[in-house]
Amino acid sequence: MRVAVVGFASPLHSEASWKPTWRTCLQELRSAGLEVAAEALITGPEASLKLPSGLQAVVAAVLTGGTSKQVARLLWDVGRPTLLAAFTRHNSLPSALEARAYLRERSWVKVLQAGPGWGLKAADLLKEATKARGRLAGRVLAIGGASIDARLEPAGPEVLARRLGIEVEEVGLDEVREAMEKVDSLEVEEELRSLARFMKLKEPVEAPVRLYLASKRLMEERRATGVTFNCFSLLPAVKCTPCIAVSKLIDEGVLAVCEAEAPTLGAAAIVHRLLGLPFFVANVAKAQGGIVLAHCTAPASLCSGSVEALPHFESGMPAALDVELKLGQVTLVALSKRLEELMVSLGRVKASSLKEEGLCRTQAFVEVGDPMDLLSSSPGGHLVLAYGDLRLSLRKAAEALSLDFREVGEKVLR
Repeated sequence: MRVAVVGFASPLHSEASWKPTWRTCLQELRSAGLEVAAEALITGPEASLKLPSGLQAVVAAVLTGGTSKQVARLLWDVGRPTLLAAFTRHNSLPSALEARAYLRERSWVKVLQAGPGWGLKAADLLKEATKARGRLAGRVLAIGGASIDARLEPAGPEVLARRLGIEVEEVGLDEVREAMEKVDSLEVEEELRSLARFMKLKEPVEAPVRLYLASKRLMEERRATGVTFNCFSLLPAVKCTPCIAVSKLIDEGVLAVCEAEAPTLGAAAIVHRLLGLPFFVANVAKAQGGIVLAHCTAPASLCSGSVEALPHFESGMPAALDVELKLGQVTLVALSKRLEELMVSLGRVKASSLKEEGLCRTQAFVEVGDPMDLLSSSPGGHLVLAYGDLRLSLRKAAEALSLDFREVGEKVLR
């Protein structure tokens, strides 16, 4: 694994006080099997740093105090997993912790205090981070553009790329319309016959199917591995929803998410790409004994009964899906707005296909340990639902991705 090692020392500390630590640090990392492709020492406030290409990670050796802002400034745009190595003397640890506080919004960053055999631990952390980011990485098309308001959204596509390695490429509405027009009518007819085998088509779905096929073609042309849809800009432009597209693409192994929001996309990617599971992105519709989750689509692989195509409840456009979800234990997942914390809650689907008016079509009543704790702790209005008790797997994923991990709900559901 190719890394750069950068040492940071304050000019207030004599070179003799930290130089032996620097030499030992380099030796420890090399002994752990890391390829030190570049090394640099930063000892003054005017120093600059240029790292070579092809690096997989950076180790910052915080040799003394008084360096936290210098560490943050020079590693601000490093764009790779960054490990801050702290030592037990010369105020190294508090400076490393301060630097992490500055950098954690920017990318993967951890503090590791040096001790016996710490180089092996450093190598393991960096390898796990690189592996996890590699599995998450890939281009995701934002059909209709990314849903970002710069005044309100602290984390947009750029932060998603830095923190999780997910690159978002926006596709304009004119491009979407053009791609839909190019879809062969015979392909549409064939897909309609396929849908009719397992889906009750109570709504004409030619336009949604055309959007699904156009999305697949756009992904292929742009070498994308995922797609998200900005529904609120897309629907008026193409006169249909992406609900069928999202449902089918997830079951085809593609990361597909509605509403084009960075936190929801990130949470879904963790479930889908790291855990290998299909998922349901849902609105928290209401709390009533448990919580009612509702949204306009879900993959058919999560269905225990029927799948119906109905008019989209908000716009009346074709088509939303009422997917009767399986009963059983689930884990609810969400990422914070700054993509810093992964929240999880255990739950159990007790009923589905509720057919309540005024809610999105796919509906489920989910028993959770403490509904009000979940509502007050949730970082947003969307939760990602996946089946099984995934808390341990998600805790390991959060560790690998340098995300804080928080479990909410006082009771443990069995």
